[in-house]
Amino acid sequence: MNLLVRTPSFRTLIAAVTTFLLLFGALVLLTGPPAPLRLGVLPGRNTVRGALHIHTTRSDGALGKRDVAAAAARAGLQFAIFAEHGDATTPPDPPAYIEGVLCLDGVEISTNEGHYLALGLPAAPYPLGGGARAVVEDVARLGGFGLAAHPFSARQELSWSDWDPQVDGLEWLNADSEWRDEGGLMLSRALLEYLWRPPGALARLLDRPGDALAMWDRLASRRPVVGLAGHDAHGGFGAESGESSGRRLHLPSYEAAFRTFSIVARLPTAPTG
Repeated sequence: MNLLVRTPSFRTLIAAVTTFLLLFGALVLLTGPPAPLRLGVLPGRNTVRGALHIHTTRSDGALGKRDVAAAAARAGLQFAIFAEHGDATTPPDPPAYIEGVLCLDGVEISTNEGHYLALGLPAAPYPLGGGARAVVEDVARLGGFGLAAHPFSARQELSWSDWDPQVDGLEWLNADSEWRDEGGLMLSRALLEYLWRPPGALARLLDRPGDALAMWDRLASRRPVVGLAGHDAHGGFGAESGESSGRRLHLPSYEAAFRTFSIVARLPTAPTG
């Protein structure tokens, strides 16, 4: 009796799949992302590079704060702004240099109309949540600075849907949202490219965020509104907020995300450390 694996139809299928993978791999190699641009020393000691919107094991991230800071240091960053999921009642850690990186604590607050990043906020005397307007007003009242997070995410429950409250700013780019609107072929290609050039593979997934830029223009035509690019780095994907980081694929890594792009800030004076 002939085994199934010896039938011509099965051999033909294996040959077809092998040929497809070889051709797809060759295409990826020939059209992969270009070599990364090596940025020189930033002009002036008062100019620093960093990352915004980072999660650790304190919420739904893959690594602890020190390990994430070490990844930021390897990527050449000078500051990292964390934004764990919460209701703002947990006292933020005071600013501190960890692994040579200035680490600042913020919080990502869930509202009925999206997520709101609150920076420079002390521990709230009551849980923040519910309607977006109430959260925006509470953050301002408590002395914080707020950003509408991933405002045009492909996941409706993550997008920001109430632009009437006077938000201080918005994420005009959110790296975690950028891959969600890609097709399977593009994601497969990015996965293969990631094996030898992680930042380039991630950068290829970044599209021009037309909706976010248009909203920024609309809001800024009436009052000053800040736009920032957020990494929304989790050190991988697969776990939802509050779940164990063990339920995730640790890809992309924090370091790869930090090497893809960064925020550059020009300070009034050089940081003292």
